[in-house]
Amino acid sequence: MPAIAGTARMWVRFDLLQRMDADGEFARVQLPSWGRWQRSEPGRTAFIYTKKVRGLRAPGAYRARVSFRWYAADGRLVRTARRTTRTCRQPDLRPDLEAGPLGAGAGLGPDSVTYLLDVGNTGAAPAVPFQVSLAVAGAPQPPVSVAGLGAGERQVVSIAGPRCVPGSTVRVVLDPGASVDESDEDDDVVDRPCPALP
Repeated sequence: MPAIAGTARMWVRFDLLQRMDADGEFARVQLPSWGRWQRSEPGRTAFIYTKKVRGLRAPGAYRARVSFRWYAADGRLVRTARRTTRTCRQPDLRPDLEAGPLGAGAGLGPDSVTYLLDVGNTGAAPAVPFQVSLAVAGAPQPPVSVAGLGAGERQVVSIAGPRCVPGSTVRVVLDPGASVDESDEDDDVVDRPCPALP
């Protein structure tokens, strides 16, 4: 912040703005050391002041709004200015389980099949061990354990169950015990069409 003609002291203020919803507006964040005017010593030719912030919530978008004031020696306000930084995005670093296509293979008997569900982790962190369950004609089947999935990893999970009726749907539930802290929990229960049966 450079001094201008007639300036005795300079003031600067930092406000942190956040937007948690992609369609929402930026709102001011209340922080202990932000939102306060910092004043230079009298007679300085420039005023340099830095701010840092850690532990931002994710996912979210952030900006800093910087306000400037220049004062004359008699306390008169000479000039004001305001600048806003570019948006900084804080990504969500948690795992995110995703149910892929559902297929079917031979079962243990004529009335059973082995459902083959493609399960992926599209998040940025590994997923701890979790379970997968499915329901055929509304009847839940015993869950199957998965030893975990690395970030970006996929695995085909085999689940035994009764034969579904062509044209019906099979309900798939990922992590029914909520063992994995995910970035998106809303896609863990999905309905898949009854696959082609052997």
